Amino acid sequence: MTTTLDKLTEGQKGVIVGFDLPLETQIRLMELGFLEGHEVKLVRFAPLKDPLEVAVLNSRISIRRAEASGIRLRHLG
Repeated sequence: MTTTLDKLTEGQKGVIVGFDLPLETQIRLMELGFLEGHEVKLVRFAPLKDPLEVAVLNSRISIRRAEASGIRLRHLG
């Protein structure tokens, strides 16, 4: 089952399978560790649901909801 990062609930995980984002944004996210095959976990939402705190590799990164909606995942639960 595939989904996007913004559709996860707090604590859920997924494996990155692709991007639907402009190339510049993809490159910036890949430099931060968002690479195909890497596991990500949605840690929490900000009070207004934007931005999202995401755990990837050994880091926690805040990204905008619009960017998260362009990160395709295989849902892990």
